[in-house]
Amino acid sequence: MQSKKLPSRIYYSVSVPASFEANQRQDLIKAISNSGIDGSEVTLIDEPNAAFLSHLFSMEKGRAGASFLDGMTERAREIAVFDFGAGTCDISILKIAIQDGLVSSQNLAISEFMALGGRDIDRAIAIKVLLPQLCGDSKPENIFSTEELNVLVIPRLTAQAERLKIQCSKLINQKGLRKVEDLARNDKTIVGKKIGPILIKKKSWQLDKPIITLSQFGEIMEPFLAPIKKYSIEKEKKLSVLNALQGAIDKADLSDNGLDMVLFIGGSCENPLIREAIQSYVGRFVECVTPRDLRSHVSQGSAVNSLFVHGLGAELIKPILPETISILTKDKEFKSVLRSGTPVPSEAPIITEFYVEDDQEYAELPFYVGSQRKELGVVKIKGRFKSNDKIKVSCKINHDKLLDISVDSPGGESRAELMNPFANEPQSPVHLNYLKAIAALNKSRLEGEKRRPSKIAVQGAAIAAKNAKRWREAAEFYENLEQLDSSLDHGTNICYYFAMAGDNKKSDKWAEIAFDRKPDTTSAYNLALAHQKDGNISRYEELMLKSLELDSENTATLCAYGHYLLEKGGDSSGLKKINKVFEIFIKELDSGELSDNDYSRFRRTANTLGKKSVLKKLDEYKLSKEKTNSSFDEENLVIPIDNDEKNLGEEN
Repeated sequence: MQSKKLPSRIYYSVSVPASFEANQRQDLIKAISNSGIDGSEVTLIDEPNAAFLSHLFSMEKGRAGASFLDGMTERAREIAVFDFGAGTCDISILKIAIQDGLVSSQNLAISEFMALGGRDIDRAIAIKVLLPQLCGDSKPENIFSTEELNVLVIPRLTAQAERLKIQCSKLINQKGLRKVEDLARNDKTIVGKKIGPILIKKKSWQLDKPIITLSQFGEIMEPFLAPIKKYSIEKEKKLSVLNALQGAIDKADLSDNGLDMVLFIGGSCENPLIREAIQSYVGRFVECVTPRDLRSHVSQGSAVNSLFVHGLGAELIKPILPETISILTKDKEFKSVLRSGTPVPSEAPIITEFYVEDDQEYAELPFYVGSQRKELGVVKIKGRFKSNDKIKVSCKINHDKLLDISVDSPGGESRAELMNPFANEPQSPVHLNYLKAIAALNKSRLEGEKRRPSKIAVQGAAIAAKNAKRWREAAEFYENLEQLDSSLDHGTNICYYFAMAGDNKKSDKWAEIAFDRKPDTTSAYNLALAHQKDGNISRYEELMLKSLELDSENTATLCAYGHYLLEKGGDSSGLKKINKVFEIFIKELDSGELSDNDYSRFRRTANTLGKKSVLKKLDEYKLSKEKTNSSFDEENLVIPIDNDEKNLGEEN
């Protein structure tokens, strides 16, 4: 076979989730460039758009979909591309028309980012169905640590859970079942392959016959298919695929009967329960199309896109900005600077004007994205501003949805970079430090002898987890630290963190250990609470008195024991203790040294004593503390100038 040389220039079209935000797209471009590919020869395309391009080119005369394609010559059609894959649920709403034989397309809306996919179903099966089978009569938390469950056990179960899910979907399809309630009436048992052995602490765990019934599978699927409730909690809404679809429909401002077609894409759409739920939701008059191969359309469409963009210099589907970008102003309103639906790349920079007042030394522009008002970052401008000086903010989006900001102020024009570029969730410094600490810990494990991490790495992870309020992880990291060095004593910390994590059994165990090691005022107090929960009141009272004997001004003990005695009745010492701790709290408040724990205790004490003025003062203290912790100073915010011709307006 004669070899052929590759062309001197190769162009690439890479598909990404439609809801990928700027930092994710930027990181992908960097990764591609680092692999030796010229980033200028790479085009990104949203996965649902790529899938539709593939489907569009498969619609030929005499094949399925031809009549629908012909109808586009008469009027434009609104199509929802429902891409439900392994890790994300992406929906794009497209407006498609055919004029003079040419396809005209417009992207009307993109769903918000939803890290919801088939892997979530797999994990639910692993945790709710397979894990109880593995553990038998014991509770998983009594056998494994959180780290063991998340790193060693659940991933092994999830792999088999995926196979069971696929088998369930095939059986449901064969039987012609379409609704969850049908599964219980046609219950069958599916048996998977052996799982294990899983070696943990020199003990072997295995599951010889992992099983799932159709009725169990139906129970697993219910949250993912749940109807949208107007007042449903956020967690429920995020689990339902219907929420993602409705979010895109709302963004596109379509009426109830606005959709003409739903195109299913992604391996998770092989589940007939998913397709039926969508069909029922949009109505029987909306055509729902399931391609023969749900998994290949995205890659095929990317190839088609590369041909048109790089070969013909045309773009069949114009991408849009999925979320409105706004600036928080002094009136605590959000002024949009780039509206959802803005073409990408934007044709020209959008200019928004603001006032600066009161001779501000700084002007601060906090940027936010989306309806949830996620903070992107703060642009700070220094200058000697006069009252009513104008600041012009110019924003545009490039082809890869990267935000470009320039600011024209009395001090001159400057480019600005956000401190925290687009992210699906706000990333606080505390959370970023936690991620860095975990990365350092994992690196230490890989480099350490027998995969043992260093004490420094474990200690760093423990402190970072504590600061991030990941209480169970903090407790377990400190346990690991004591295993690495038996001379260390973190018993009181471990007790407290397990208590904060809601694990009373382990908290009480460590309360006993901590008191045996070092009977101080704190360990006595913690052990007293453990005995109170056990109903050993005499021991509780004894330990509370011991705690106060060791430190007569321990606020936790004074508050808890004082209220206990007051509620018990017949002991005037309870009120004395409450009054005493109240005076201590007042001093802490006045000095600005009131801790978060003492804040809640102070509120309880002030409420007990009927100190309404103090309660008001506490509220003011909390507000001032929150303001101090803000990423910007409210005094430095700007005032919007209504200038509609230069601003795209607020998000509908």
